[in-house]
Amino acid sequence: MKLKIDTCMATHVKWDVPTGTISAEPGAVFSGAYGFIIKLHGQAGHGSRPDLAHSVLDCFNNIYNHINMIRMKYVAPTDILTCSVGFVNCGTVRNIIPDELTFGAEYDFYEREDGYSPLCETYGLTFANTVDLDIGLKYQAIAQDEIDVMPIFTTDGQVSVSDLVILNDDLHFYPSYQCGNVVRSKILERYPQLRDVLGMVEGILSDRDMAHLNYLVESENVEPRDAARQYLQENGLITEEE
Repeated sequence: MKLKIDTCMATHVKWDVPTGTISAEPGAVFSGAYGFIIKLHGQAGHGSRPDLAHSVLDCFNNIYNHINMIRMKYVAPTDILTCSVGFVNCGTVRNIIPDELTFGAEYDFYEREDGYSPLCETYGLTFANTVDLDIGLKYQAIAQDEIDVMPIFTTDGQVSVSDLVILNDDLHFYPSYQCGNVVRSKILERYPQLRDVLGMVEGILSDRDMAHLNYLVESENVEPRDAARQYLQENGLITEEE
């Protein structure tokens, strides 16, 4: 049976197969393989000052090239030996924040077990200065360029009206503080319709929505009950008469 080959995407190259021909042989291509991990330590840098960085990728590239040079020097051309890279992981610690910036936070943040020092250690951060601030003055301080970086809650009311860039905690240094409804089993047995009612609000409240509601209450002096009622009405969960 002849098979029509439309496209050849990739092949294993053998030294004894003439150019322009296709061969098929039984058995494994490799009789054995060895794997190893190379771990390098470096320091990333800000885009404006690449000269301060120690690139682990450049170092890895040099190592990989030298490995191939050794292979070509000591392995006969008639032997099949391939050196390939499975994946390159650039690590979990990087400092993309210049160390000339000022960090500001409430005074107890610097003493907490999940505060300043552990945070900087986890993300490899360094700052030129630190400032103690009242929790209510942080947003004013950063707006007036008195500080450059600060810890916040993503549901802070001021977040909804500021142009701050919120960095993602991709190393999960902080736990997720998601709100939820807790109801006693006896109450649900007595009022089973509560299950469907509470299910209507499941997953509809985003961080941005919560920040906006907090801003209405904290800065616009809207009563919490009125802010919540307006939000439920806008999302079609209650009518104006309810």
